[in-house]
Amino acid sequence: MTRSQPVPGEVITAQYKGVCTRTGQPYPAGTRIARDEFGYYRADVPNPGGDIRLSGGSGYDCDGWRIGEVVWHEPWNAETQTRDPGHALVITRASRRYIRQDGLSFGVGDDNGYLYSALARRATPEEAAPLIARREASLHALERRRRHDEGLRQLFQAAQADGEIPGGHHRLIEGRRLKIGAGFTIYGGGEELHVEPGAQVVWHLRNNGMDGDFWGANNVATGGAGAIGVRLPVTPERRAFLSEFYTGWDSAQADEDEGDTL
Repeated sequence: MTRSQPVPGEVITAQYKGVCTRTGQPYPAGTRIARDEFGYYRADVPNPGGDIRLSGGSGYDCDGWRIGEVVWHEPWNAETQTRDPGHALVITRASRRYIRQDGLSFGVGDDNGYLYSALARRATPEEAAPLIARREASLHALERRRRHDEGLRQLFQAAQADGEIPGGHHRLIEGRRLKIGAGFTIYGGGEELHVEPGAQVVWHLRNNGMDGDFWGANNVATGGAGAIGVRLPVTPERRAFLSEFYTGWDSAQADEDEGDTL
């Protein structure tokens, strides 16, 4: 009986073109190749090493790995039931296999999808540096967002003893408008701040124009159903918050300001 494929490590001549699983580069028909658990590779390419094994399924939001990719890895510690401190890895081998059925039994995380495997080694400091820099920037952005949201809640959104909800229907034309996130949406939601000329008073505006909202509570015109506006003095704490997160908030120019990117 003729074997359908060579045994692992046996060198053969490729009948068709393919991709080397040790380099990720294509090879033409006629190349001397061999096979292991990750697929076919050029026989003249040395083993790239790597003793750290990774696996994941597409149903668990895993997109697989690419040879040469530098990734952050936080291994799971079964004893402490927590993740150990992370470190950077360089992917040396990578493969994927499509599971057509019973994928939950194979680790796909769904009835069908891809099962990914990889080998990796610890990255050198030079290899890890760009990834670490990106992680630090991302963590800084997350912390900045957390401080913004906490400050917004404490200084503007929560019930404030010094806040006033003026009666009537106010048109806030003069001053500077600061968007919170995307600001007001076309669906009648979102929040904004409005700084009056002189930068001594700031309004917290909550768009109140969605279906089901009680529009009768609105006291600020928006061009739509309206918003609920709370008028607040610019205290030192609010001034510090606005200066940190909204560049030019106290400018005399009447304009809309997107605020800093969070």
